[in-house]
Amino acid sequence: MALWVGFMALVTYGSIYPFDFQYRPLDRDALAELVHGSWTYFSRGNALGNVLLFAPLGFFGALLDRSRPIAWGWLAVVCGVSFILATALQVVQLYLPGRVPNLQDVAWNMLGVAGGIAAAVLWRDSVRRLAVAGHRFQLAPLVLTGVWLVYRLIPLVPSLSFQNIKDSVKPLLLSPEITTLGVVGNICAWLVVAQLLRLASPGRALDRYLALLILGTFGLEVLMVNNAVSADNVLGAGIAVVVWWLVIGRLRNPAGVVAVILIAVIVASGLAPFTLRGPPQAFHWLPFQGFLGGSMYLNAQVACHKTFLYGSLVLLLWQARLGRMVAPSLAVGAVGAVEIAQIWLPGRTPEITDPLLVVLAAATLWALQPSVPGRSGHRPEPARAE
Repeated sequence: MALWVGFMALVTYGSIYPFDFQYRPLDRDALAELVHGSWTYFSRGNALGNVLLFAPLGFFGALLDRSRPIAWGWLAVVCGVSFILATALQVVQLYLPGRVPNLQDVAWNMLGVAGGIAAAVLWRDSVRRLAVAGHRFQLAPLVLTGVWLVYRLIPLVPSLSFQNIKDSVKPLLLSPEITTLGVVGNICAWLVVAQLLRLASPGRALDRYLALLILGTFGLEVLMVNNAVSADNVLGAGIAVVVWWLVIGRLRNPAGVVAVILIAVIVASGLAPFTLRGPPQAFHWLPFQGFLGGSMYLNAQVACHKTFLYGSLVLLLWQARLGRMVAPSLAVGAVGAVEIAQIWLPGRTPEITDPLLVVLAAATLWALQPSVPGRSGHRPEPARAE
């Protein structure tokens, strides 16, 4: 319940930022503005952002119902609460001069809620069938892997146009550029995915499908509009497969090694290009300020990427036996130190958002996977996902 309410609070925060309310009467003119504006503007990026924004409300709301079979009455409550929230936020935006209220957003919000509910129901049914068959899957690693794939495939709009496919492979074939940080980042990400696949179903070695997953991801990226495959992507993925199968994947518990690599990449990415500035800049204490403006495509991509990195870091530290509270504390400390260091780096915006994302990711994983390895070194039985 706390996680569901927390996501509603987060959605509300993002929808009424920057809180510069100006009073106006809620009269016929205001309502006419709301209705008229709803049919004069459409954006794929806006639609995608609104779907993704409300999907967690449907997902975590559905998981609150632990009855067998699932109670459709409770799902109606989840949809009703989400609809009231989505509509109320559009009305509130009439009092925010920097916002454009749009009832289309309510429709996209509810589509996200429906998708989240469907994912939760399908997951619960799948877990029940797999449990009967004697298999166990962990929800947290699968969710993080899914977040990584969404990040790679945004804007999630396929096109079989030959021009689109040609544009997608141009950076790889005509002007390949290889950067050290880009290659290392891709190596690290796919090593994390390999470890997540192994954690997703202990004993079933899903990481053996890593190369197949990479090829499938590249194939889908080529079909997505406004997406491309780069030399960094291909080289990093190839090295990751080799390193995993020859070195890291052979370790008894590779989670700790992958976590160390991930921390190093997070720190390096946050401090690049490692040039100091003169006087320090201000630290931004208002959270999520950078996500509330600019391109929705870019914001959704950045949000998915950071959720994948920080959520994976917490989960890997849990698997490395650092304890339920120590692991997220260490992750928050590492990410917070990078943000503080950015005070002296040009081209960076030091803010509180990233440490808060770590906390949010840890809380979500805690709800998805209540049982994690502790300090004692005893590995508990995988918890049944609800």
